[in-house]
Amino acid sequence: MHGTGRRESGADSTGGRRSQPVLIWVLEESEKEMREAFERTLRARRAGEDGREVADDWLFETAKRFHRAGEGASHSGLKPAGLIEDPVAPKVKRAIETGDPEKTIAFILRAVEDALRHRFRQVMETRAYDPADVAAGRRFIASFLGWVVYSHHLYTNVKDGDGHGEPRGKKIAGDSRSSPEHRVQHSNP
Repeated sequence: MHGTGRRESGADSTGGRRSQPVLIWVLEESEKEMREAFERTLRARRAGEDGREVADDWLFETAKRFHRAGEGASHSGLKPAGLIEDPVAPKVKRAIETGDPEKTIAFILRAVEDALRHRFRQVMETRAYDPADVAAGRRFIASFLGWVVYSHHLYTNVKDGDGHGEPRGKKIAGDSRSSPEHRVQHSNP
């Protein structure tokens, strides 16, 4: 439901039965409940302006909750209009509108590179420590683990097809490193 507004949610001032724009955002197993929520919203909207506003908010909240559940993610509630939580969503939307992903790809690659370089610099800045200085050793280990774990998770997320609607561990064509055997062999240092 990224970037959608209330008008796109199916609720409108006429109370028309337009649930399809909502249903495309939820998994099929949630469709029956979403349709019921839509019908309840239509009934509640008859209570006047306050009822319409509460009903529309509830419908949108319900749709968002079902959508996030379909992503396997938690839902922390609706955010105020105009609040952009991350800079990727508008870039992805723009890429779809223009048919050109290059700016989105460059933006994400730049962010990944900056994050990797930052973590690597932390390792390099903390690696030469006095073995008698436990606090300094802990700072090194924290930066070392930050570098290793971040790098590993990044690679795993990219190679294991853990995107929306893709099963975890999906083999990426042409990459034997994404096989379960490879992950087992290389999971222990």
